[in-house]
Amino acid sequence: MLAIRSIPKILSLHSHSILKQGRLGTNWKSVSPLFGQNRGFSTPSNEQLDLIYHKRADEYLENLVEYLEEIGDELDHDGYDVVYSSGVLTLSLGSSGTYVLNKQPPNRQIWLSSPTTGPKRFDYEEPIKQWVYERTGLKLNDLLNKELSDILKAPIVTPN
Repeated sequence: MLAIRSIPKILSLHSHSILKQGRLGTNWKSVSPLFGQNRGFSTPSNEQLDLIYHKRADEYLENLVEYLEEIGDELDHDGYDVVYSSGVLTLSLGSSGTYVLNKQPPNRQIWLSSPTTGPKRFDYEEPIKQWVYERTGLKLNDLLNKELSDILKAPIVTPN
């Protein structure tokens, strides 16, 4: 039987294992004040995690906007338009529908609304440096590459 006083030690060992394996970035919610308090290592504060999230999300969305604008200049697709403002990226594809990607700071996620596959929420996976849909493991870039390639009838490779 597990003694109550051994639980903090087990939790400390488990949290250290998670941090050591690099999975901390997988699930931002896994960071808890319980872990890292006087246990020989420190976890990032919520403020630090917020700064990391904003840096990753802004960098991703800005790179994506730049790429999508370049694609729009090269392709002839009726109704193609890219708008980015206040953390919300809107990609209009005329009769093919509209994609909306936006930051969700309270959850530290990027949300996608796709005219093809509907809504999804992506978390940043630090070990692979990708935004990933946790339910299926689908990477945001892979989803956008496939759907946009099908719609635009051209090979699309979005930046990470």
